[in-house]
Amino acid sequence: MTAARPGPAPAGVIRHRGVWTAFAVVVGCVVVTDVVTLLQYQGGAPHPYENWLEITASALSYGLMGLLIAVRAPGNRLGPLMLGLGLVASLQGFFGVLGLVIRDAGITGPLDEVPAGITRACQMLFVGGVVVLLLLAPTGRPLSKRWGYVVGATALGVLSGALDAALFREFTEAGGQLQGLPAALSAVLNGLGLGIVAGLLAAPLCLGLRWYRSRGLERQQVLWVAAGGIAGPLLIVGANVLPQWVFDAMQSVEGWFHGSLLWAMAGAALPAGVAVAVLRHRLFDIDRVLSRTTSYVLVTGIVVGVYSAVVAATSWLLPGSDSVSVAGATLAAAAAFRPALRRVRAVVDRRFNRRQYDAERTVNRFAGRLRDEVDPEVVTADLVTVLRSTMEPTVVGVWLQRR
Repeated sequence: MTAARPGPAPAGVIRHRGVWTAFAVVVGCVVVTDVVTLLQYQGGAPHPYENWLEITASALSYGLMGLLIAVRAPGNRLGPLMLGLGLVASLQGFFGVLGLVIRDAGITGPLDEVPAGITRACQMLFVGGVVVLLLLAPTGRPLSKRWGYVVGATALGVLSGALDAALFREFTEAGGQLQGLPAALSAVLNGLGLGIVAGLLAAPLCLGLRWYRSRGLERQQVLWVAAGGIAGPLLIVGANVLPQWVFDAMQSVEGWFHGSLLWAMAGAALPAGVAVAVLRHRLFDIDRVLSRTTSYVLVTGIVVGVYSAVVAATSWLLPGSDSVSVAGATLAAAAAFRPALRRVRAVVDRRFNRRQYDAERTVNRFAGRLRDEVDPEVVTADLVTVLRSTMEPTVVGVWLQRR
């Protein structure tokens, strides 16, 4: 009697094993990069890896969100793409810190520039992959057949740019001149690499067209992707522009807050938005998120402006009284916060959160009519109308207890 041989594993099981293996590689590379970097800082290395926090945030956020999408929505191509971006980011950090270790150790040889070339190639792959992600999100498919050609040209440009960065970038940046076949190959790769620029310019247009052509749930998904894509540049602006006139004026925020930490948050914004869009979790809150974010940004600007104006005015009127100016400015900013928040939220909700604004107005009008109406049938019909226009239920029923 012979034992039955086990059959082949189902395709879904094999796919999930590959996904988990890729994510394990991402985590392993990130751990090695962070540990080596911390040892470099503790040992006083002359060239520690400065971008480790941004690389860690990007690798883990893209890897984790890609893992969730690949497991929970296996039919969407964004899961493997985002997981691949996380893998590329983790390899960029791994080979980046490896190249610095080789340089600090004084190791020379024919392969001492290989880690630097792989790092540049991974950086190009990551940037181009994000552009492809924006062209495919949130469905994982091109918007149309013509947009498929744009995606293909962008992907070809990404691969060409990565190959050029790995082979020739170090030589040309050092002032060398390519000749013969290498020069021709580099020119071809640079020409094909312009596809990244075309894709970068087309990505916002593609998202806009998706939003215009979509309705209902898909429109909410596009809004989440757009919110994640916009949040990253805003955080980068906050890390590089705002400290010059806001944080320095307040003199209460350390440099690390608006440096690498904000860059790390910027790298995690887009994958978070794409994951929420694809997994369709709490999509109905996007209007409220946008309205609240806009409100608090505007109120923060108002409060900082009041604080700066009071400090400047007090310092001009009472020279040498820094403590008095700071105390007065703090009280003025605290007094202006609540009224400014209330007024700004009302204006912003009227623009961004129109559904809630209209619902509140409808309920308030119903409450006003209820004070003057005594007929139960009229009140019941009015109540059903209000519920249908605000809550949009599938079934409405009213039970009245008669005495």
